Amino acid sequence: MRRGPLLAMAIVLALVLSMFAAAMPGATQAAVQSNSLKVTPLVSVVPADGLSHAVLVVSLTGSQNKPAIASGPLQVFLSSSNPGVGQVPSSVTIPAVGNYAIVNLTTTTSPGSTTISASAQGENSGSVQVKTGLLSGFPTAIEAYAAPNQQAAQPESNGTVALELVDNYGNPAEATAPTAVTLSSSDTRILNVTGLLSIGSGQVLASATYTTGLLTGSATISISALGLKSTTVTVDVVGSTPTQLKVESVTPSPPDSTLEGTVWLEDQSGNPVVAPADISVSLTSSNFSLVNIPPQFQNVTIYAGTTYAEFMYSTGDVQNPESATITSAVTGLTSYGFTETVEPPSAPTSIHLDFMPSVLLADNESYQSVYVYLTGTGGTPAVAPATLSVDLTSSTPSVATVDSVVDIYQGQSFGVGNTSTTYLVGSTQVTAVAFCNCLNPATGTLTSYGQAPYALEAATTQLNLPANGRSFDDIAVQVMSQQGKPAVAPSDIVINFSSSSPSIVGVKGSAILEKGQDSVLIPIQTSTVPGTASVSIFAQDLTSPQPITVTTTVPGASGTTLTFAPQPGIGLTNDGIGAVQLVDSSGEPVTARADVGITLTASNLSVLASPLNLTVPAGSSYLTFPLVLKSPGTATFTATSQGLLPSSAQVEVESAPFRSVIVAPSSASSGPKQGNPVTLTVVVSLQGEPVQGAEVSWSSSIGSVSPQSEQTGSNGEAQASFVSQTTGKAVVYAQVTYEGGGSFTSSLSLTVSSSSALGFLSNDYLILGLVAAIAVVVAADLYYLRRRRTPKKTILSDLKQA
Repeated sequence: MRRGPLLAMAIVLALVLSMFAAAMPGATQAAVQSNSLKVTPLVSVVPADGLSHAVLVVSLTGSQNKPAIASGPLQVFLSSSNPGVGQVPSSVTIPAVGNYAIVNLTTTTSPGSTTISASAQGENSGSVQVKTGLLSGFPTAIEAYAAPNQQAAQPESNGTVALELVDNYGNPAEATAPTAVTLSSSDTRILNVTGLLSIGSGQVLASATYTTGLLTGSATISISALGLKSTTVTVDVVGSTPTQLKVESVTPSPPDSTLEGTVWLEDQSGNPVVAPADISVSLTSSNFSLVNIPPQFQNVTIYAGTTYAEFMYSTGDVQNPESATITSAVTGLTSYGFTETVEPPSAPTSIHLDFMPSVLLADNESYQSVYVYLTGTGGTPAVAPATLSVDLTSSTPSVATVDSVVDIYQGQSFGVGNTSTTYLVGSTQVTAVAFCNCLNPATGTLTSYGQAPYALEAATTQLNLPANGRSFDDIAVQVMSQQGKPAVAPSDIVINFSSSSPSIVGVKGSAILEKGQDSVLIPIQTSTVPGTASVSIFAQDLTSPQPITVTTTVPGASGTTLTFAPQPGIGLTNDGIGAVQLVDSSGEPVTARADVGITLTASNLSVLASPLNLTVPAGSSYLTFPLVLKSPGTATFTATSQGLLPSSAQVEVESAPFRSVIVAPSSASSGPKQGNPVTLTVVVSLQGEPVQGAEVSWSSSIGSVSPQSEQTGSNGEAQASFVSQTTGKAVVYAQVTYEGGGSFTSSLSLTVSSSSALGFLSNDYLILGLVAAIAVVVAADLYYLRRRRTPKKTILSDLKQA
């Protein structure tokens, strides 16, 4: 036997086996419709108060994002990604023919966010991020601002400490009862402050006055109230520190005279400095017989708030010029001496001027500092033969004025006049002329020192102001020097200002920074509309500051948020859950101070015919309520309440989801034959009950279905005939539409096989046939080889024996 015929026979055999194997019974695979789980929070922010809140809804969503109904009790497993923020039960159950279940979220007192995940066997999982936050609306803390927060070291300088009650989010909060506030200074030598004040019930703001002294440095004001978080503000008192001591008098002087000297404080630049406290100065003479300082003047005091002190001394009798040094001393200060020359007098020929101290503060104060003295030929001292009157004039009275007349009495060598500075920094020429016109006149330059105004600086006293239609002294405007130090207004300064949004923040247009002051508070008028406005500030000849941003906020609740679940559709037979939450103007949850009535209306009266009257109870930030709807449709729901901004949410109302499934007859379990029709049945049910009158539209990926459209009968069934002239996999679709119930599509997969024997070949059994054919070929080959290796004589012997 040859291999070729055997191989052909094996192949034929394999094909036959495959052909019949393809006709063996096989199951068809129907499409499985999976639903998805969705987790919906009913409020935007859940109160972080350590309590349990029924504010999560887990629901089923089917195809086309429509509501789906659980065919039986569905256990949903839950988890929280951050238990330190909020926890959920391990599972909840969506009841049979139900669409959703309510989940309790138990928060902690630590605000934050957590992801809530939901899973169930056979369903797609879902998750949502939930935020928890501290409730606002009630005062929980005090905020404060010092205006100005930098003050010059000068006697009895005043400033304002503005106080505001705020909630957890820094928004203004009205006092629920009169609130006692205590204020204290860390260093009363630098700053004193009103010790106690009260913020009245329903009020948000209050202010206290602070007073600075002469001592430079920083002082912290502590503000506290029972049950509220305390705060602090710091005020810097700036100014020069005394570093050196100067002493001076008229020289030369005649013998046997009583004279007057001056000792004063300077900083390291030689500018006058105010004593921050009483300073005792020791005075000594190098030659008491020539220059004698009486015991009562050997220690003099520069009093706090002043720059100098005067002392008396006398000269001895000399025949020739002699000198002695007067030395002043204060511990910690560099001291400078003064040399007094005593020599016999001559006849007066000239008037001389000297100023002690040599530089005065531009502080609008009077100083006994103009010394007018007589000299003779060669600059020797001279005495007046009779009382001599000297006329004094100042070239720039806006900087300083002087006494108009100074008398030098008979036998005296000098007289002392007063000068009064202003707040204007500068210098003036002083001229001295004797009434008799018998002496040479004199001129001298008198200089005043201070921080000259260069720019305006501005700051708001509050972070947020209550938008309650009231007036507040909110913006502090301070005049500063070019060196950035507080300056004093030399005259009244008109401060002009304007608001970018007068409907939010109104201003009067101008204010007066009075002469001698370094700051002023500008009043602004808030409206009842919260928002932000920029206030621009300017004054003639001064650099303007950057515009000040003022933010106003409605204290407590200013509006609501409205949420419905399950979404995107609510089934009529399942109704839904709604929630309304009170929020402030920042969108944060607010605790109701009293019961808040809310009216809920719908734009589509067929969905909700009558308004719902709801109440958020005092002490709560939200309310959940059942939403019982009448008919399907789309409606916009609006929540309104007196004094609150309304909120809206759109709801798509669906009839309850229904179920449909395509069933093939048992005769088609092996798959329909090519060209042979098979009857398919779709079964439609609603909550387990058959649905009559549902419209069924048929279609298929291959072949055809007839009729293409049919309604279900009383048993909830509709039938159609499927036939295909093409073999292969067919997917049959049944789109079921029910009035008031939406639309749902089911599908079924079928394998169409050939009606002839070969037509039913399948790949799997073809492989089996080929394996069998190979086995036959191998066996035939083995047999053939064996016969060829057997001796002929043996074969012949066998034949003979046979």
